[in-house]
Amino acid sequence: MKSGYIEITNEIRATLEFHKTRTGVGPQKLLKGKRNIMPDGLSSAIVNNWLNQKALHGKEAYISFILSQWKKLPNKPLDKKPLYSRKGDCEPISEKDLEWLKKVRDMTGVLPSRLFKYAEDVPEHLTPKIVSYWLNVAGYRAKPSDVEWVVKACVDLLERVLKK
Repeated sequence: MKSGYIEITNEIRATLEFHKTRTGVGPQKLLKGKRNIMPDGLSSAIVNNWLNQKALHGKEAYISFILSQWKKLPNKPLDKKPLYSRKGDCEPISEKDLEWLKKVRDMTGVLPSRLFKYAEDVPEHLTPKIVSYWLNVAGYRAKPSDVEWVVKACVDLLERVLKK
């Protein structure tokens, strides 16, 4: 092996991958604006080749520089976890409910945004955008309790309007 080169071991690769995941910063972003301080010849493509196991050796100076730059970066902020998993507790919306909701939308213009403006006790995670997806994206899934709430809120709103 050439002088100044070392083997990219699984341990080194795992460390690189760890820092990439920990910071949320990939090689290209990591090196952006650092031309004046990074070793000549180093590029994000080289780092990606290490990560993808396309390069089995690398210059020790390159590896040290990359690790030192990643170690300086803070952890990426934790993403807010969704209040529910769309995959886990959602089911297809029944054709009956979907047709009824589309009729309400088409006849009254209440769905989706106006419903949220006037309804009470809106589930924390439910938004007009989600309801819009139900109505416009074929096969969209939803929590049965959310569909039930939207149907009930539409009925309540329509009853209030008709009483006036």
